[in-house]
Amino acid sequence: MYIDINEKRNYDMKNEADLQAVIVDYLRQTDLLFTCTLGGTLTTPQSRIKAWRQGYQKGVLDIMIYSPSGDGKYKGFALELKTPSTGLGKISPDQEKWMTRLEIESGWFCLCCNDLITIIETLTKYIHGVL
Repeated sequence: MYIDINEKRNYDMKNEADLQAVIVDYLRQTDLLFTCTLGGTLTTPQSRIKAWRQGYQKGVLDIMIYSPSGDGKYKGFALELKTPSTGLGKISPDQEKWMTRLEIESGWFCLCCNDLITIIETLTKYIHGVL
């Protein structure tokens, strides 16, 4: 399978949201079942309270892919993105807890990364079952 990163789109990745938009563009060209948690959009206390009341969990990773890996080894793929331009960003204790539980209890593959190439390579390997 060949996935084309859209040549007509300007991929200016200054922050995590920009990186997420590129990854979503990639994922939309696959048949993977995925969703994004949009935790980064919860910028006010009111929005965070409303999201919590509706079931949003602190620390949940940015992108959740529910399709199993190509070889069936993993039941899903969880991706936590960090800011690409600075290389900064640490996994919070809540994110670490999510990653650990997804890996151990649910058989998911988890990745925290800020590099587009690494993410695309890892997703491609996941799709083809060669992780």
